[in-house]
Amino acid sequence: MAEKQGLMRKTADFLKNLDYGELAEESLPIVGETAAIKRASTAFKEGDYLGTGIEAAAGVLGVVPFVGDIAGKALRTVTKKFRNVKPLEIGSSELFQSGKLLKNYTTLNIKQLLQKVNKAKAGSKEANRLIDAPVTEGTKVGIRLNLNSIIPDMPKGLDKLQTLHKNNYNGKALSYKGFATVENVIFNVSQKGRQGIAARIKKIDVPEAKSKFPAMSVDGNYNNTRNVLEEIDDTVVEIGFNPASGHLFVDMSTGQAVKGADVATVVGDRVFAKGVTYIKRADAPKPLDATDGTILPSELRYIMNKGGAVTMNRQMDMFR
Repeated sequence: MAEKQGLMRKTADFLKNLDYGELAEESLPIVGETAAIKRASTAFKEGDYLGTGIEAAAGVLGVVPFVGDIAGKALRTVTKKFRNVKPLEIGSSELFQSGKLLKNYTTLNIKQLLQKVNKAKAGSKEANRLIDAPVTEGTKVGIRLNLNSIIPDMPKGLDKLQTLHKNNYNGKALSYKGFATVENVIFNVSQKGRQGIAARIKKIDVPEAKSKFPAMSVDGNYNNTRNVLEEIDDTVVEIGFNPASGHLFVDMSTGQAVKGADVATVVGDRVFAKGVTYIKRADAPKPLDATDGTILPSELRYIMNKGGAVTMNRQMDMFR
């Protein structure tokens, strides 16, 4: 009974998110099949052979009036996450899907960090006094990698402390820790700040490249007892941010931009989160170019038009 109720809920969620205007139009004889042929042709011309196959299959399903169109739309919805598309489009990145960018940190890495933190340097004598300083449970903080810090005898990617700022990246530093966990998470990026960092990395001679200030953080309510790496399952998403190649935090298995999460543990150059929500392309800020007009590319992609919390496991579960 519980399994049937779960399936009914998933079906209801899918039906609730359908664009019924588009569906009604595509349910008309010939119109739907013509639309599918056009999408398949576009995908083929762009070299998206997986997309070509998906659209062709969806077109075949669409031959059955209305019901077939729902099935075809369901197929496009489920598979859109896996389609290789151009940057800033709806789909995924072949590089990210290869798994080459995943770090897959574990509780062993956390154990190593905890053993080394007492020898870490935070960047100054004043900052050193805040290493492992206590932070009250529930405090609103912004977690940001401290590039001025060093944790000795740790591999690259895990050799920096996390700065816990009050509220967000602009707030006062409260503590420096090897890792930290927050709940009610927002992935926060200042586009002006990212513009300056990316311009500096690319050695572009513009005013913003000479500015130095924090530009991004993982914001939320501090949780001193929880560690997502102790809760690893197929709902955990590995997230990262590289200002040189992207203007938002992304899912490191797809390259898709993320908006928030229920809980996230920040460790080294990665975030491990549960209950992740993905930002809609229509709602996402545009990447800023350098003030001299030099393009600062963003290689990220976006999830389905509706956005929201959709893990691979949840998408596939909808049709089991």
